[in-house]
Formats: sequence, C-alpha cells, structure tokens
Amino acid sequence: MTPRRAFAAVLVVVLAACGAPSPTHELVFRVEQAETELDGVAEAVARRLAESGGTAEALAGDPPRVLCRVRAQDDEALAAIVARITDRGTFEFRICASDAESTAERRRRDELGFRWTPIDATRAWVPDGHERDDWLVIVPEAPLLAELSRLEGESRPEATERVRELREELERVRAAEVFGAADIAVARVMTEEDDESNLGMTVYFELRSERAEAFEEFTRTNQHRRVAMVLDGAVDAAPNIMSPLQGKGLIEGGGARGFKRHEAEHLVRVLTTTPLPARLTLVSTTRLGD
Repeated sequence: MTPRRAFAAVLVVVLAACGAPSPTHELVFRVEQAETELDGVAEAVARRLAESGGTAEALAGDPPRVLCRVRAQDDEALAAIVARITDRGTFEFRICASDAESTAERRRRDELGFRWTPIDATRAWVPDGHERDDWLVIVPEAPLLAELSRLEGESRPEATERVRELREELERVRAAEVFGAADIAVARVMTEEDDESNLGMTVYFELRSERAEAFEEFTRTNQHRRVAMVLDGAVDAAPNIMSPLQGKGLIEGGGARGFKRHEAEHLVRVLTTTPLPARLTLVSTTRLGD
C-alpha cells in the first residue's frame, strides 16, 4: 500500500440490524495526517463496522475523499455511528499506583502546580474518562524513552552503544508489562442471568496465544492491584486483579450484580477497538431521499 497525503474518504455502509429500514445518510470524513495509508484507514473502519454488516472503501481523488453511507434511525443513532468510526481506538492495560502513593502525589501536584513532576519517573497522571479524579498509573518504559530521546542523534561510540542497550531493554519491558488491543484475541459479554433487569453480566476476554504467558506473569506480579484500561488516553475502567489470569479472564463490575448490558457491551468495544492510522474529521452529512 502506498502512503498518500491528507484528506481521504472512506465508503462506509452500515445496515440496520433489524426492523423497518432506517434512513440512509451520506458522510464525508477528512483524514488529518499529511502522509496516510488510505487502504489502512479503510480496513480499520471496516473492522469496526463488521459486527453491523458495514464496509469501508478508500476512494482516491484530488484530494482523496471518503464517501460514507450509513443507516441511522435518528440523530442519536447517527452520532453513535460517527463516534464509533472516528474514535482513535488506542487501548492499553496500565497498573495503577497504590492509593497511598496516589494520595501523596496528588497532594504534591496540588501544591506545586505546573512545577510538579512525579517522584518516581515511571509514574504518570492519566485523566478519567468519566470525569472523576485522575489516575496515577505506572509507565515502566517512560525513563527508557526519555533517555533514548536525549541520546538518539549523537555520534559518540558510547552513546551509540547505550542507544542499542536502551532499545533492547525497551523491547523487553514492553513485552512483559505493556498490553493493548493488539494483544486481545477475543472479548464478549457473558450473561449470568437473563431477566428484565438486564443485570448479572461480565466481560470475558482472551489474549493472543503468543501473549498469554506474559499476561499471566503480569497479572501474578500485580495480583490485588487495580489495572487501568486506558482508551484514547483516558481511564475507562480500573478493575482489581483478583488472581493470576492464564491468558484469559472475566471482568466484573457495575455493582453487586455485575454490569448492565450497555456497560458490558461498551467494555467489549474498549477491549477490541482497532486503532485508526490517522484522525478522521466529519466534514459533511447528507440525508438521502429528503
């Protein structure tokens, strides 16, 4: 696939799941990066829409455009489709710092303001996706990336050797302690009881086989700690690791009786979101037949 410059379009067809046919809307999205693999963008959108029978196709032009055709019963449904398409979809598991450490760092941050830096360089604040307090999470690769940034470009032999060592260590740390959407093979809602209250639901997930052993060790090391599920730079949920997970597990939440269906389905989307190669901006919407 040949990288192409900004402003692309993706043909998206979303079929109504059931019932009377919903109105059809034509959408145009703009890709905001100057160098973008348009086919890659289209493929990522297609995977997001696969469960609803949707498709995505890149259309070349000058500039390249994306023509999107979707079915939506009302403005709320259309907005949900647009959000699903444009969500960048970066996802990671990150271990949360202890409550005591978070409280101490929050106090220091409030006192120092913009001068604040964490005592431990592997810590970082991540905003909460539901407008609650920020989370202090562990970012083990942060010091390595900072040192790499300082040394890359230097020609001294000792600097070159140190860069090689840092890259090897970074690869090791990421393999052992950083897990994201690319590592998830399966995620689905599991219902413990099917009644009118729509409660009693959990989310089941499995890691890809080649990542299962590392994930088991990761969860054993961090047993009884919170793991932040970071979607697009914000914490979407932070469940406790109750026991080592042998490449698969259940996420429980939503109160004493588990998740409500919409909560569980949202969490599945978080776990399985395919990252977009570029940011999409909706530039026009037309309802057909009016």
